[in-house]
Amino acid sequence: GEIMTMLRLRVLAAKRLLDRGGQALQLPSRSLAALSQRPWEVRRPFQQKNRRRDDQYVPRHVPAVPQYTGPLQAWLSSWDGHGGGKHIGIVELRPEVWGMPLRTDVVHRVVTWQRAGRRAGTASQKTRSEARGGGRKPRPQKGLGKSRQGSIRAPHYRGGGRAFPNKPRDWSYALNKKVVSLGIRVALSDKYKRGALVVVERTALEYAKTALLLQKLAALGITSQKVMIVGCDDVKNEEQQRLKLAAQNLKFVHVTTPTRTTVYDLVRHHVLLIGLGGLKDLEARFKLPPIADQPQAEHVVSLLSNTSAASQT
Repeated sequence: GEIMTMLRLRVLAAKRLLDRGGQALQLPSRSLAALSQRPWEVRRPFQQKNRRRDDQYVPRHVPAVPQYTGPLQAWLSSWDGHGGGKHIGIVELRPEVWGMPLRTDVVHRVVTWQRAGRRAGTASQKTRSEARGGGRKPRPQKGLGKSRQGSIRAPHYRGGGRAFPNKPRDWSYALNKKVVSLGIRVALSDKYKRGALVVVERTALEYAKTALLLQKLAALGITSQKVMIVGCDDVKNEEQQRLKLAAQNLKFVHVTTPTRTTVYDLVRHHVLLIGLGGLKDLEARFKLPPIADQPQAEHVVSLLSNTSAASQT
């Protein structure tokens, strides 16, 4: 009877939520919150401490749709040093890539899938038949008053084989490409919302020197944070190759391309540094429909020197 009462209250709460358009619920005195005040010792088995299902109404995950209808804006910083790492313009971003809600469940699925694919799977242990020795029966079957033993390499013996040994296997499994794409866009959106996205004109170095790279990062305010630099997809670009060589000595700098950008790398690094060329290639990776007023899906960049009002800000 008490369980049926709680179910009726839940149905009543859901109806009131629909009628009031998602407003706060005004439950009666005998509501779920009132019933949850009972001592834990007299609760039903499904009403454990770690399950808050009867204390409050927990909604489902938000839909995986962009939270914004119009284009987003981000600062365009100087990379060459003539601006001292300051803001020199504004760049517009696609909301389908940078305006997604935070879905920790999707990010967890993709990261688990990536780490499973990276596992070597070379662990190998021996069974009792593979362990060396143990072919002789250690003692007679009867007459000594002891237990029956057939081999000293049985799993319960010291130095014996394993009952359920690890064998080389492939830990990778298939994951829907749409889930992987959604996980990357959610991770990118989280970088944008937290202010951890730095957009520069280009990510290139004239010389493959680590000191030069540190100087440019320091001008942008990046000193000790783990930074992920996304260049362009042109692997034959000499400037991008020099950037990768200069970053090999730095443990907190990771250089990659838009096509090789993963959720695991985005989660492990604090700051995302990307150039205009890499930004274009990264958004083109998701094969989004072109914008109506921008047939070529180019990024709109407005320099602060061209707008007096923007230069004051």
